[in-house]
Amino acid sequence: MSEEGHEGRQWRLYVRDMVESGDKVQLYTEGLDGDAFVVEDLIYDVTLRNNRLIGEAAPLFLVEVREAHPEIQWRQIA
Repeated sequence: MSEEGHEGRQWRLYVRDMVESGDKVQLYTEGLDGDAFVVEDLIYDVTLRNNRLIGEAAPLFLVEVREAHPEIQWRQIA
């Protein structure tokens, strides 16, 4: 199995990036309600940035994993 991803990057690194970004989002937003989250511009901005990183990494790693593991039945979540 090839672990090489987009531009030679290992797909496992994309997973690590996604987990780290999710951990940051949880840390930054812990204890905030919706109103406090929106009012805090810095927290709002860094949370959006980390969510964007997750969104960018997900399709890159998924392509590699799907190609490496055709035995897994993948389904689209609508």
